[in-house]
Amino acid sequence: MTQHQEPAVTFALRTGRAYTTEAELLDPAEAWGAALAANEIREGILTIQAGEEEIHIEDDLDATVQNLCLRATVELLAGREARMLYFCCAGEMILRPEGAEVRISGDFLTMEVVLPLRALVRSLIESARRFLHLLGVMNNPRHVQLIVLLQEQLDTADAAWLATEGAKA
Repeated sequence: MTQHQEPAVTFALRTGRAYTTEAELLDPAEAWGAALAANEIREGILTIQAGEEEIHIEDDLDATVQNLCLRATVELLAGREARMLYFCCAGEMILRPEGAEVRISGDFLTMEVVLPLRALVRSLIESARRFLHLLGVMNNPRHVQLIVLLQEQLDTADAAWLATEGAKA
């Protein structure tokens, strides 16, 4: 089996003309409210990094978190291939489980990446949890339905994780 560094999944949101990392967004000393409110679509970048291997997904973060961090993780934990359609442009990312690893390929990726499946799933779920927390911190009434939807899907992903704990690959 190939040895891989544990993957880390992080996100950054567009705030005006620049991107602001999740750590900066959750810093209570910073005032991101106006910039975040102006970003109605919540365009951003989700990054999967494991050592030298790095994938950047620049898209609508609501859709990326829902489709990759939550829906795809449930499929992967069930041993099924997952496909994530990009929201802002035509194309898809394919995640194919191969034993204890997952092969990631698709449009807009410069190469295929193979990562440890459970470590990637755990990192994706935790990134979704942080994104959901950020939406709550923003305290925007327009986010209520999205928060409810993402929380339900997070609960499903958590249940799938727990259900497969005894069958770790």
